[in-house]
Amino acid sequence: MTAPPPSYTSAPVEAPAYTLAPVAGGSHGLPGYDDANGQSSVFVPSQGIDDKLPNHFKINNQYVKAQVMPSELQAHLVLLGAFHRLREEVRTFKGKADIPMEPDERWAVFLQRAVY
Repeated sequence: MTAPPPSYTSAPVEAPAYTLAPVAGGSHGLPGYDDANGQSSVFVPSQGIDDKLPNHFKINNQYVKAQVMPSELQAHLVLLGAFHRLREEVRTFKGKADIPMEPDERWAVFLQRAVY
């Protein structure tokens, strides 16, 4: 037997106060995710990126906190970019004793060796 769904109240809820944080340089745009500025081995989120969005959202007449912060999304995109670069490097690798393989086969072998 399954548990009943949680109950919701229809009482109005006051939204927490929100003010936009000042941004250095007057720019309000989010940073780009290209490699034009060189690669860094240490991820450092953009200063104040978490302050650029509201800390709550109204969903179904209730205010909820953000589940994911923009700096976490930015870090995740950096990680996905690293995985993509690794995949492309492995798929196009040519070694001295290279066994003839299709690029997707080469990637599959790399993943199997990485797992075990």
